[in-house]
Order: sequence, then C-alpha cells, then structure tokens
Amino acid sequence: MEESEVQSLQHISPCELYPKAQTVTQEEGLTVPFTPLCGEYVAFLGRTTTGILALSNYRLYHQIPEHNTCHNIPLGLVEQVEVRDILYVQISCKDATLCRLAFSTSEECMEWMRRLLKATSPIKNMDYLFAFALYAWAQEEGSEELLSRLSNTTTVDFFNSEVERLQFDVSKGGPWRVSLANKDYRLCGSYPQRLLVPAGIPDQQLDAASKFRSSRRVPAVVWRHRGNGAVIARCSQPEVGWLGWRSSDDEALINAILNACSPDPEKRKKLLIMATAVV
Repeated sequence: MEESEVQSLQHISPCELYPKAQTVTQEEGLTVPFTPLCGEYVAFLGRTTTGILALSNYRLYHQIPEHNTCHNIPLGLVEQVEVRDILYVQISCKDATLCRLAFSTSEECMEWMRRLLKATSPIKNMDYLFAFALYAWAQEEGSEELLSRLSNTTTVDFFNSEVERLQFDVSKGGPWRVSLANKDYRLCGSYPQRLLVPAGIPDQQLDAASKFRSSRRVPAVVWRHRGNGAVIARCSQPEVGWLGWRSSDDEALINAILNACSPDPEKRKKLLIMATAVV
C-alpha cells in the first residue's frame, strides 16, 4: 500500500458520533444560564419578556431573574407546544404542568415555537437519544463520578429503591409482590422485567390477563400515595372488540389492585378512575 493511499480504517471516538452544534444567539452578551451536562449543547439562546431562554439538545431552560426562579424542562417531558394570543408560547408537559413564554413580537414567538416543535418531535433513530450522547461525552471528558454512577447502578437498583421510597409492602404476607413473569420480556416486550402486582395474583393469572390487553400491556402498578395507599397502574386498552368481550382474569387483577391499596376492609373505598388518553 502506498503512503499516499487513503487508509480504509480510521479511529473514531464515541463522542465524535454526537458532535456539538454552535449556539445561535439572539443578541451579544447573553450567557447560558446553567451548566450543561456531558454531551449537552445549547442550540438557541435568546430572551423572553421576563428572562433568558435557552434550548439545548436535552432541555428547555427559562431563567426569570426578577423572581429568582427558572423552568427546567427536559424535552422528553414536553407533550404539546402551541401559540396563544400571538405573543405567547404555551408548553404542556406530561406531568400536567404548564409553562407560558411571552415574547416581544409575534415573529419571535413563531420562531421559538418552530424550534420547540422540531426539538420535541419524535426521534426516528434511537441512537440519537440524549442518553447515548451523555455517556459518550462522559467517557471523553473523564467524568469519573458520572461514569461510576452509570456503571454501578442497575435497573434493579432503581426498581428496589422506588419500591422502598413509595413504601410498598412486599414482605411475606404483605399486599404486594414483585413478579418476574416478564423475565426476558416473555410477557410484554415494552414492559420492564420486574412488575409490581398484588400478592394474590399468581404469574399464570397475570399471563392470562395480559392476553386481554393490547400489546399484552397488563395493568401494572407504577406509583403509590404513601398517605392513603392509592396507586397508579399503567396498562393498554382492553381488547373488548365489537361484541364487548370480557376477561375474568383481567377483572380479578384490577379488583386485586383495589383491595391491595387498603388491606383493611373497614377502611377500604373502591374508587377506580380510568385516565384514557385523548387522540
């Protein structure tokens, strides 16, 4: 091979797969109002009528100096972006919070709305999720503390810490248990391998109940109110069909969740609220 011949193999560091873009600044003198994470870059920096607005590849950050406060919104938390009253951009989040940004002109308002819509649009390639850029740049920049946390903490650790934090009683004889029915994702490919279910529901019944739900996304508990014991359970739509089919296993699971919220029958109030998304 001649020296002038271009080599077919080149070494590319992980961070080169996630290059940082230059910041587009509305006016000179503006500075980023937060410390970016590894792999994070600010794409746009400007002003609202009340403060400084920064849009990065991970978040939308709005600093309001007058009130000594800020809005720090991860892009994945954004549910909807819309213009209100010509000069306002309203951001609806998946945690039911709202953020309204006021601009001096309608042109600025529309420009920021377009930026936000593009930044929050669904990702077509999972490789461009910010988590991968974070990890790649953490290796490059030598963030040992972050890398240690990422490598030493597993999904099992997160799951167990949440069970403890929300005070689920998963002890022997308690109302809840941790099911491994979805080990290796045999039950549902879009659910975690550990599921929190009522202790009285065996894995066989859980499998039978999942067949009645779209994509086998069986009702699984994800949150608990530590004061009154009420829970939130996620699931997909029941496949009732045109004839209104029912599933005794699915109904038994839902009833068991209600009973597990308050093991004491005298204090038990069965209230079921179906929070169906509007499409």
